[in-house]
Amino acid sequence: RMTISYEEIPVTLGDGDVLGAVAFGPTEQLYDVAQLPDGTVVVVDGSRQDALTTIFTLPRDLSAPPDQFRSLDVDATATGIAYNPQTASLWIALFETVQLMEIELADGDIVPTGRTVDLDFTPFGMDYSPALGAFVIGSYDTEAVLAVTLDGELLSGYPSFVLGREVDTATSRPGLSFYEGLLETTGREDVLLARDQFGADFGGEGGAFSNAVLNGSPGVFGLLRDRLDPDGSFFVTTIPVAADGVQARLVRIDPPDLPASVGTILDAAEPIFADRSIAPREAFSVVLSVDGTDFDAGEQTDELAFLTNNPANPVVRVPIAVSVSPVAGEPGAEGAFTFAGVHPNPAGGDARVRFALGAAADVTVDVYDTLGRRVAVLAEGAPLAAGPHALTLPASTLAPGVYVVRVTAGADASARTVTVVR
Repeated sequence: RMTISYEEIPVTLGDGDVLGAVAFGPTEQLYDVAQLPDGTVVVVDGSRQDALTTIFTLPRDLSAPPDQFRSLDVDATATGIAYNPQTASLWIALFETVQLMEIELADGDIVPTGRTVDLDFTPFGMDYSPALGAFVIGSYDTEAVLAVTLDGELLSGYPSFVLGREVDTATSRPGLSFYEGLLETTGREDVLLARDQFGADFGGEGGAFSNAVLNGSPGVFGLLRDRLDPDGSFFVTTIPVAADGVQARLVRIDPPDLPASVGTILDAAEPIFADRSIAPREAFSVVLSVDGTDFDAGEQTDELAFLTNNPANPVVRVPIAVSVSPVAGEPGAEGAFTFAGVHPNPAGGDARVRFALGAAADVTVDVYDTLGRRVAVLAEGAPLAAGPHALTLPASTLAPGVYVVRVTAGADASARTVTVVR
């Protein structure tokens, strides 16, 4: 993933930007919300009044009363719902039977098609990701958010565990929405958390739903980015409190926009590394090819995420830096600081670290190993004149492996990798 930026979630969600709301009543449990290709909003009621499973459909702008579909044939509480474009159908997550079920809505009835997917965890809240070809499902018992295919296969690490969601595991209600690499979940029921598909934070807590959204409710169940306009609206369902007469509501709000460039995050269906076992202390290399055409000159920083089978550390994050130099003849190219790299590369003996200064500067050149430890210092605050320079890197004194050479010249900095061989 390269050059990701984001807009932090505002302190409150919903103040002055509620686009519509529909009240249902104090007993309906609107556990989740989905959307059909034409924009129709679909809400599942998990209260099972009179042993019936109930689903409501409404127009996207919430301008008309809901249509109601009911069934006695669904013998479990529906705690999630999602539209699957691959099967062109709705699927619901069933709590007691721990499975997914494909359904159709016809003539006021919920009609199971007979197709199901067994799960090995209790589902609560779900979405579907075409990029993954999988349902993205919250676990009622843990802080996990998991991806499951139609064959019941669990996609390890996509998304990763959502640690720090701060839920009571005895009453977990993980409402979630997953769109273009952005995973949004409820935190303390009234807080929206945003993360990428590797679990990295996109603004953290602070996205608390306002009372304009909650209307006396303690929090929300379902979440969904508007599929027809993901930057324009967002749907939530609120938790009722029958004793206080607080009604369950479906609310459409104008949320914070999707984080900038979220769609450019590496497609989770095509990780850089897949199906490879790496033994403890085994060295390996990752080569990234970056098109810097649209980048500003200077250093761009981000991180690589490695998914592991270690439940205590499921995602290992390695910071990376990419230096973009202006092309000769373009504005800013003349007199700019440039780092030409290390030559030769790979290196077995002495190598040369070549760079040029646009103006005199104090220069520091450090060498780091893949664990981020500084293993060599070629220059530290050395005053150098404008022009080209070359420093010697004694590669023979380093163990074989990949290293990062970082050149800092005043306010400018750039890094390159070098591979040491024997």
